[in-house]
Amino acid sequence: MKITVSNLPWAKRHKRKFDGIISIEDASIKNGLRFHNATNTKHLILRFEDDDSKLDIENDKNGLPNRHDVEKAVFFARDFAKDTDNLLIHCYAGISRSTAIALCVLSDHNRHKSPEELLKELYEISPTAVPNLRVLSLYEKIFDKQGFVSSVLAAELSCPEKIEIRKRRSRAGNGIEEKDVKNFLQKTFLQIEQNM
Repeated sequence: MKITVSNLPWAKRHKRKFDGIISIEDASIKNGLRFHNATNTKHLILRFEDDDSKLDIENDKNGLPNRHDVEKAVFFARDFAKDTDNLLIHCYAGISRSTAIALCVLSDHNRHKSPEELLKELYEISPTAVPNLRVLSLYEKIFDKQGFVSSVLAAELSCPEKIEIRKRRSRAGNGIEEKDVKNFLQKTFLQIEQNM
């Protein structure tokens, strides 16, 4: 399977080139990606906010991603396992929610690879990726996987460009204050390391 990650405007322009599409929308979106004519493209629409400041995965209130969102995405993507299948995963900006779901799909499709190897593949697909940590926490819990959140945190803490991208997301309201992004990443990383 070939995975493409994009933002909403790009996805709208290229939607008919894909066998499957996972759209991740805000609950309040007005003009999401839709097909108005018959198509062979399978389309899954998920609705959750881009907030990864609350990693307490038992709390799925207020439009946060929940276990059903992650399960639906992974199970939907299993229909596109052939090498010739093209799957588009997009959210509004193509940086966080879509890249987290893409990492979950890559992991499910390549079970023999480590989180670090899969994260490297994700960065090749989407160099600006800063995956939503809540989505990855859910994936780890649901599918009994480990190391995805800590791998992302370690990669971002060692890369000033990734911290800057996460800061820009903070300006857009992802639940973390811009000035606190590095502290949030360090604190979360330490908590995960202590729980291992």
